Amino acid sequence: MYLRLHQLNEEKVSHVLLTIVKVTGSSPRNIASKMIVLKDSIIGSIGGGHLEYKAMKISREALLSKDSKCFLRDFTLGAKLGQCCGGKVEIMFEPFISSHSALIIFGAGHIGKELVFLMKDLQNKIYWVDSRENQFPQDSLSNVEMILSDGPETEIDNLPSDSKILILTHNHALDFEILKRCLRAKCSYIGLIGSNTKWKTFKSRLLNQGFNESDLKRVDCPAGYKCSDKRPKAVAISLASKLLMLED
Repeated sequence: MYLRLHQLNEEKVSHVLLTIVKVTGSSPRNIASKMIVLKDSIIGSIGGGHLEYKAMKISREALLSKDSKCFLRDFTLGAKLGQCCGGKVEIMFEPFISSHSALIIFGAGHIGKELVFLMKDLQNKIYWVDSRENQFPQDSLSNVEMILSDGPETEIDNLPSDSKILILTHNHALDFEILKRCLRAKCSYIGLIGSNTKWKTFKSRLLNQGFNESDLKRVDCPAGYKCSDKRPKAVAISLASKLLMLED
């Protein structure tokens, strides 16, 4: 629990920490029992049942409101909560609201390298994914986790769900598979590098595979600001500028 909490704080992932601070009478869990509530999952338990459901609902309302104030709530463990312990618990809610979502970069080619070096000191956490080990620098980079994967598109399921994503791999077929996976996830931003022609082709294929116009509107392609200079550093600067604008 504490290791996961530390990881969430390090990665700046929004969550609410729940702690039972007072128990009167019988309760399914003791004082100091904890649970972490994220946007789409939980870690730990404060007793299960409707008590936990109600506490999760309150936590997610706090996440949506982006209010980081700590607060207390009392719960009577009776028939209304579907728990017949007959006791009473007081729970402390401690929201951690991050203003910066993680950045996932697919592709460690020339543009990917330039972008990572531009963003590593400006972004709280970067996940950098590629299937080619020799493309990554030998030395570790602060705030950057390099992920070597035989199936880069599958990494979406293992990374923070509200991340910003940039797709700039060496392979159009791989770009397409990653993009499909992103559209099924809850990413806060999806950027795809490429030409208008590439995006037109991708749109047609996506529509044929069951995606709709609303899905396609989530994709920023060509990603970044329009730039006539096609050198990797110039393209990376246009992408970085767009990413920084998203934080405002």
